[in-house]
Amino acid sequence: MNTTRELFKLTFEEDPEPGKLYELRGMEWPVRVLAVQNETVTIRHEPEDGLIFDMKDNVGEVYGTSSVTLREGKIILTSHPIEGKTLTTVMGEGRITEVNETHMKMDFNHKLAGKTLVFEITLLNFIPR
Repeated sequence: MNTTRELFKLTFEEDPEPGKLYELRGMEWPVRVLAVQNETVTIRHEPEDGLIFDMKDNVGEVYGTSSVTLREGKIILTSHPIEGKTLTTVMGEGRITEVNETHMKMDFNHKLAGKTLVFEITLLNFIPR
């Protein structure tokens, strides 16, 4: 995988060094710098086969788990979100309503959407026209 030297430095807060492993907060495995050529940095993700980790939303709440399988040079992530769990995303708060082998369906409606709301109103003042 390639990235720019500028983006690498913003992400890891230091210059890339070939052969060095880098850890990133919130990432469950390290990346290794393979090469640096001009402004291009080549990195490789190095997760452990069988790694299981919590999936967390934008505020750190766990909404499921994910597992890593290494097969023929590929990293395969299998996610297991918890149906009914509410999580915070960049699009707002949503609830996981359906999960299958390939998709997760979310509802971003407000909790009161579709409900009948009844209000009691007290008139405190009346100004005639």
